[in-house]
Amino acid sequence: MITITVKSEDFAEILEFTCPDTGATPEMLEGLQVPSFKHGKGVVLSGRGPVWLFSFIAHEAHFAKWVASYDPRLSGAVVFESHDPTVKVGTIIPCTL
Repeated sequence: MITITVKSEDFAEILEFTCPDTGATPEMLEGLQVPSFKHGKGVVLSGRGPVWLFSFIAHEAHFAKWVASYDPRLSGAVVFESHDPTVKVGTIIPCTL
């Protein structure tokens, strides 16, 4: 089963997902709901799963101010989509999740 949770932080909404290590199939996307989060903030995606799951969640978050992927090796989240001219794609948002 895929689970998705949203936590609100000062700097962004944190959207965390989990996916089973085995047996995950694209059919699991049918009916999967991404919890709502506050508009006007950035969104950081964090979790491990197949590319199709990450892509689905990123698409659901596309209307956020900016969307970033958490990378613990960088001690932050890398912005890969932005509707905010002050936050450029490739920006690392410092954070520890």
